[in-house]
Amino acid sequence: MAPRWEYQVQILGSFWRGPRAEDVQEFLTQAAEDGWEPLELTTIQNSSKMMLILRRSTETAGRTRRAKTWP
Repeated sequence: MAPRWEYQVQILGSFWRGPRAEDVQEFLTQAAEDGWEPLELTTIQNSSKMMLILRRSTETAGRTRRAKTWP
């Protein structure tokens, strides 16, 4: 049986400046602890923001180690 996935889209940065490397690294570390893996990171046209698409197996979702929501 093929794995089932849940997806999450996060916007990083602000209108005035893109995300700092440290912020992206911290976010990815926290996401990995929750079982998320990055699929794509792309810039948003005419903006300093970046869009990050993550996924995790629905089997992993039930075993989340952290109970934290992201902004």
